[in-house]
Amino acid sequence: MTRSDTETLICQLISGDPTEAAQTLEQATERAGTTRERQLVAIAAAHLADDDDRADFLAREHLADYPDSGFAVWITAALRTAPTTSIHPFERN
Repeated sequence: MTRSDTETLICQLISGDPTEAAQTLEQATERAGTTRERQLVAIAAAHLADDDDRADFLAREHLADYPDSGFAVWITAALRTAPTTSIHPFERN
């Protein structure tokens, strides 16, 4: 199975230059054609807005319908990581 354009953009979004995040999120929003893709965009948007509670909630809801979503698993795990042991690219200063 290949990754959708939206998933690819979201992965670039969380691992790339933070200054380009808004533009990449906008592209992902425009390309999101399925419920799955729209949910991934919402998760990424919440994460970028530092709304960890919302990102976690949305990711868990997404995983209920799409348990194979690596991005949602990654977000959920990163949010559970203690601040002193945060993992790249979710490190926040």
